[in-house]
Amino acid sequence: MERPYKLVSREYGEFFDSPHKHRRIKVGNVTIGGSEPIFIAGPCAVESKQQLFRIAEDVK
Repeated sequence: MERPYKLVSREYGEFFDSPHKHRRIKVGNVTIGGSEPIFIAGPCAVESKQQLFRIAEDVK
């Protein structure tokens, strides 16, 4: 396979898994992949360290 990002592509994954399975990974106590949707949001740009920490406190 010569396409970029082959390790995360569904096409490349078919070589190793059944094409009907969804790859799942755990990040902390959250599972990404499978049939449940997950939403990741954040600022479009970080203008300062203080802004980043303020946002992190708000979403905690």
